[in-house]
Amino acid sequence: MPSWHQAIWVAGTAIAAIAVALLAHWIVFAVLRRFARQTRNIIDDSLISHTSNPTRLIAPLFALLFVLPRFNLPEDALVTIKHLISLGMIGAVGWLSMGLLDVVGDVIADKYKIDQQDNLRARRIHTQAYMLRRVAVVVVSLITLAIMLMTFPSIRHLGISLFASAGIAGIV
Repeated sequence: MPSWHQAIWVAGTAIAAIAVALLAHWIVFAVLRRFARQTRNIIDDSLISHTSNPTRLIAPLFALLFVLPRFNLPEDALVTIKHLISLGMIGAVGWLSMGLLDVVGDVIADKYKIDQQDNLRARRIHTQAYMLRRVAVVVVSLITLAIMLMTFPSIRHLGISLFASAGIAGIV
């Protein structure tokens, strides 16, 4: 088969896989939103709100990983594509982790309302939660970046050093 036929087949298959993954994501989250509207629980609304975008990236990347072995591409091209998908997945999981931190913030905001007369305790808890979230975002970002760097053999040592510093920052 000529190379342009192969390129068209690879591109078409990749586009179809991405489209199916995005459609599946849309259907799943539409159903989840419908169920969440029937409850008065902040957790399900917040989970849907803060995880929709990261999972919209994760779903097509999984789909590409699924169809990638079916492509008749040179080994070096497959390795490069898998590495790029891995970097995207690592970034998306870091983004998802930050979304889960936002869910915790929403739950705290719902439990400790500051629109009451005596809100000193609630404001203190909000401030503490806000500061902890900021620290956690920095730690998650550093860990995500460190894991990404560790996927490159030539600069793996930088990723390990960054991972160690993020781990120490998480303990302090």
